[in-house]
Amino acid sequence: MVTVLNIVTRMNVGGVSVVIAGLMENIDPDQFRNITLTGNCEDNEIELPGIQEFPGEIIRIKSLKRSLGLFSDLKSIFDLWKIMIKVKPQIVHTHTSKAGVVGRIASLIASRKIVLVHTYHGHLLYGYYSKLVTSSIVVIERLLARFTSKLIADSHQVKKDLIYMKIGSEDKWLVIPPGIRNSSLLRKNKCRTILNYNSKEKIICWVGRFTDIKNPFLALDSFEIISRSMNNCKLVMVGGGHLLGNVKLKALKFNLNVEFTGWLPDPSVYICAADLLLLTSRNEGFGLVIAEAGWYGTPSLSTNVGGVSEFIADNKSGFLANEDAHSIADKGIYILSDPKICTKVGRSARKLTKKRFTALAFTKSHEALYKALTN
Repeated sequence: MVTVLNIVTRMNVGGVSVVIAGLMENIDPDQFRNITLTGNCEDNEIELPGIQEFPGEIIRIKSLKRSLGLFSDLKSIFDLWKIMIKVKPQIVHTHTSKAGVVGRIASLIASRKIVLVHTYHGHLLYGYYSKLVTSSIVVIERLLARFTSKLIADSHQVKKDLIYMKIGSEDKWLVIPPGIRNSSLLRKNKCRTILNYNSKEKIICWVGRFTDIKNPFLALDSFEIISRSMNNCKLVMVGGGHLLGNVKLKALKFNLNVEFTGWLPDPSVYICAADLLLLTSRNEGFGLVIAEAGWYGTPSLSTNVGGVSEFIADNKSGFLANEDAHSIADKGIYILSDPKICTKVGRSARKLTKKRFTALAFTKSHEALYKALTN
């Protein structure tokens, strides 16, 4: 049996946690001992529901945090090292930037025999930090890539961007698109009834962290233009973050019909109830919420960034727009004015999700990789 340690800073509600949860639920327990090492969520986050009941083992590392801190980061390396010495894993698989650094350093200290795998769920090369900080991140990632057996990107665009920055050689790279966990197939009419939405109301749903990289103000500006042209529209914004208060103030100032739900354990009912999912990110590795919307037959309108176009073929499995409010609004009005377009594209998105972006397909790709690395 192969022992695999998956390391992630926290299992909050979000795309990274969803794909790791899918891996935990579907990996073959007869072939793999799957252990997930994770920290705790921050004060403005909520944890993915039910993770303590997931198959496999979960070990909490209190020192493992998303935010930077010299003492806590050194402590997390030490705590991870102690577990590795005890468990003696064949593979350590790290996820996201912070866990990738501390997890791989701890692995190298514990044993050079451990096979290292790191997944980039997107990247931090633009839209997050200053040039100086970004350059420092690149240097660290280049160094750690030398000791990593396999580098995984969640989209071909992410892989291309990172190789361009000379992070890892071509032969080390593999693309494994994310997969959504199996969930009940909700029905749109039932979801709208549950949420007490008018059957004739046009619902646009935005899901994400209220941070600059997710660009919630662009969603609000686009909706303002749409609501001027179309009556009976509502924007539902799901999530939390440091910009939430300012976004609420702007929505109130312009008297916009916006519902803020905060963080939800499961936003599926809102995604299913919507006529359109809106993604306004400045940078996106893949955008798992697009595939989640596809599962429920809800088409997505997104800025054409990162790996989004690897799911969305414009006007076929979703809709793409430039990163400006008028471009998004014009496309949104076009889509919402014709229910047949929403239905047709939503069906195509659902077919694509079921075919290529499930947790089972995601897990099978990882099982094959783990076997290849340990044989």
